[in-house]
Amino acid sequence: MQIGGVAVRDGGGRTGSGTLIELILSICLMADPGVCRTERLSYGDGLDSAQACVFQAPPRIAQWASRHPQWRIVRWRCGVHGDDEEV
Repeated sequence: MQIGGVAVRDGGGRTGSGTLIELILSICLMADPGVCRTERLSYGDGLDSAQACVFQAPPRIAQWASRHPQWRIVRWRCGVHGDDEEV
């Protein structure tokens, strides 16, 4: 299933009990677009639903971008905390 262009698992995107979801940004330097990295943003209250992550992502992305003007966000997704798994 897709929500806002982001793939999530069926069943509301729940990953199972105890699994936390985080927002994963792929970012590149504005001055040097060849310099890119991944930034992982955890939610303080600990999300366990990909759907909740997707719905809460836009304001978090905007806040992060305003605090880091030297970086450009090229992609974002919700993933399992501490893993590269996309949910």
